Amino acid sequence: MTNNKYSLKNVLLEIGFDYNNEGEVIKTKTELFTIEIENDKIKNILPNNQKKHKRN
Repeated sequence: MTNNKYSLKNVLLEIGFDYNNEGEVIKTKTELFTIEIENDKIKNILPNNQKKHKRN
């Protein structure tokens, strides 16, 4: 069995809801995450790293 390990960056996931005054959902809250996959299973969900790297 080979160790298949990779990351998906900039994955938009729902993290909650916004409600109106009557308690009805009016929209979802989303954020960007990095998902780590290993052997076809999610191993980690991390906050997205939005730092820009300088190229030399």
